[in-house]
This record gives sequence, C-alpha cells and structure tokens, in this order.
Amino acid sequence: MDAKTIFIVYGLISLNIGLLLLFYIISNKSRKRDISLFASGKFIQAFALILWSSKGIIPDYVSANIGSSIILIALSLESIAIISFDNQYKKSFLLAYIIPVSALIILMLLTTEVKSEVVFGYYMITGYVFLFTAYCLFSKNNKTSTVKLVSFVYIVFGGTWIYAGTAIITSSEEIEVLTLTSKYEALIALVSVLYHIIGSVGYLLILKEADQLEILNKNEIIKSDNELLKAVNSKKDKFFSIIAHDLRGPIGNLISLGHILHQTHNEVTQKNREEMIVMISESAKKTSNLLENLLQWSRSETGALEVNGEDIILHEIVEENIKLYSNNILEKQLKVINDVDKSCSAFADRNMINTVVRNLFSNAIKFVHKQGVIQFKSTHDSNNKIVSLTISDNGVGIEESVVNKLFNIDNNHTTTGTNNERGTGLGLKLCKEFIMKNGGDITVESMRGKGSTFSIQLPIHSNLP
Repeated sequence: MDAKTIFIVYGLISLNIGLLLLFYIISNKSRKRDISLFASGKFIQAFALILWSSKGIIPDYVSANIGSSIILIALSLESIAIISFDNQYKKSFLLAYIIPVSALIILMLLTTEVKSEVVFGYYMITGYVFLFTAYCLFSKNNKTSTVKLVSFVYIVFGGTWIYAGTAIITSSEEIEVLTLTSKYEALIALVSVLYHIIGSVGYLLILKEADQLEILNKNEIIKSDNELLKAVNSKKDKFFSIIAHDLRGPIGNLISLGHILHQTHNEVTQKNREEMIVMISESAKKTSNLLENLLQWSRSETGALEVNGEDIILHEIVEENIKLYSNNILEKQLKVINDVDKSCSAFADRNMINTVVRNLFSNAIKFVHKQGVIQFKSTHDSNNKIVSLTISDNGVGIEESVVNKLFNIDNNHTTTGTNNERGTGLGLKLCKEFIMKNGGDITVESMRGKGSTFSIQLPIHSNLP
C-alpha cells in the first residue's frame, strides 16, 4: 500500500470519528462543547490528510507545509479538549500549546522548501503536544485509572514522535517527506493510526467516567441535603413542640383567670382580686418573654439576625437585669450580688448578650429557694483576649445526666422552679446560639442540691469572621 492510500485511509478514519462524535453531539445534550472541540480536531485532521495524500498533484509547500500546520492545529484542539474534560485547567496551559505550535506554524509557512530542520521541528513540537497533554492529565486531582492510562499512552505517542524527529535530524540520509519510504515516517504513521483509535476511545471513556463521577457527587450532595432537610425538619418539629408546650401554660392561665374574674369579679374579695391580677400579670410577662425568645430564635435561624459587635460593659447589663427582676427578687427574698468589674468589657452584640444574661438570671431566680443567693462575677484573661461572666446560684442544681443536654434543641427537658415556676424550654438553647454567634462559648457546672454556675466566655476584641 503506497503512502497516498495510507493517508487517505488515515483521513477517512479521522472523518468517521468526527462524524460519530457529531452524531453523539446531536443525540445527547451533555458535553456538547467539549466533544465539539475534539470533533473539530478530527475534521481538521481529515482535511489536512487529504492535502498530504495529494503530494505530487499539488505543490509540496501546500501538501507538506500547510498540511502539517493544519495537523498541528488539529492536535492542539484535541489536546485542549482532553485536558479540559473536567472544566478545570489553567489558562497558562493554553499558552503552553499556542506559543510553540504557533512559532513552528509560522516557520513552516515562511519556509518554501521542506527541509530536514523543518521536519525535525514538526516532529519535536508534535511530540511536545502529546507529552504536555500527558503532563496536564497527570496533574489532575483525583485522577481515575482511565485518565492515568490515557496519560501513559500519550507519553508513548510523544516519545515516539521525539525519537523519530531526533533520528531524522541525526541521520545522514536525505528523507523525502510524506512518502513513508523512511522507517521513521512508517513508525509515525503506525503511531498516528493508533492515536486516532486509542486516543478517541480513551477520550470518550474519560468523559463517561467524569460524567459518572459527577452524577455520583450530585447524588452524594442530594443525599447530604436530604439528611440536612430531615435534621431541619426534626429541629422544626422540636421547636414547634416547645412552642405548643410552653405557650399552653401561661395562655391557659390567662384564659382561666380572666374567666374567673369575669364571672365572679363582684363576689371575690379585694385581696383575691389583686392576687389574680398579679397572676395574670406574671402569666402575661412569661408569655411575653417566651414570644421574645421565639422571635429572636426565628430571626437567628433564618439569618435575619445580624451580629452588631461593640464594646459593652458587662456590669451595666447585669444591673439592668437585676432591676428588671426586682419584683421576683423581692418575692423570693433573694440576695443578688453583682461582683462584675465595672471596667470589664467585651466585644459583642449588646442585645444578644442582654438576652443571654436575662435568660440565665431568670433561670437562676427560678431554681433558688427563698432567701437564696445569686452571684455575678467576671474574670479577665488579657493573654487570650477573653472575658468571662459567671452566674452562680445555690439552688436545686441539675442532674449530671441532664447537663450535657441543656443546650440541645432535640432535648425538651424542663424543670419546675422552687415556686412551681415553669420554664420556656427554649432560653438556654437561644443562649448557646447567641454566644456562638458572638465568637464565644458557654458552659455549665452543676451538682444536684448544691446549685449551678453558668459561664459565658466572650472576646475582648473582635474575632468575628
């Protein structure tokens, strides 16, 4: 079989591969851009091989120089398509193709004669394209076995071209290009046919494997999202169960007391009437506190609550809350000690920290006995830039099995206070959320019958993201 026939067969192989890829593009919606680029390379190669096969009919400059220039363009397009199969490649890689290939094309177009030096340059740049493609594939993260195999094949192709080019330039014999009379050209022709078949199949396998991996990753994301959705739904159910549970008590009291006053307001004594009014006031206050916590929680969960950090004086916040609960303190005859350093400051959102202190103080009041003691203290760690605020009481304490569950939304553990006060079941969870948002931490130490100590750690200066 002469060289002309081999080039025609070679061209038909390229044309058929291009047509098959074109059919694939038409019948499939995915990978159109990638496969179109690779198919374009095959069609361009087919045209260039027609020029090669026309040697002796058309000028050698057209068949050899222009034909070889077109082949280089086609190889570069295919290589770029291969290295970009995962849409992850460096733009500098494109320059690594364009600069040497363009330089050789310009040289071949400016050279009227087909010299050994030009043939050598063509072989070397072609080998470089193959080797650089192999390097790009090897540099991929999480490369599959197919990618590694194709990389190895490209190394063989590139090495063969460079070997042939080196042999041609060092050989003393004159080589007539595009005639396949040289053993080196015959070797390149064989490698080129193998490249068309193995390279095309390898490329399609890489795309298939990449698509399967993408589907697998999407399935993992969907699975993860489903798990997250289940967790959110579970959290929401727990959240609404807290609402239903904790609103029922104070609202029920309001309805019951209001009904009694409405029916018997002329019959009850002034003292009983005042007691019921106080009870209504307390129920309304508890309902208001719960709704405030619910509002803050919902804003926090939806991302609508922004952290506005500023330097806050903790002693002032403690004093505000002592005044807020002055009636409760008086009712239980409590001793409340504010030992927080007046110069002690933290960098945090004032409203959030005020909500945290209010909730912790309210709990302390609820769980201390009459004439009990509640103490606020502060410590300052300048080395770690942390300030700590502790709220201690000598109340009923907390069971060890319950301590680790206090800040968990999945746990709806509530305990009746020493005066049968009912908690919201939400306050401590909200405290944890707010302290974490301010770049701090909250811990608790407690012993049944000995009391509890809640500690809040906050940054002295901003360390929020």
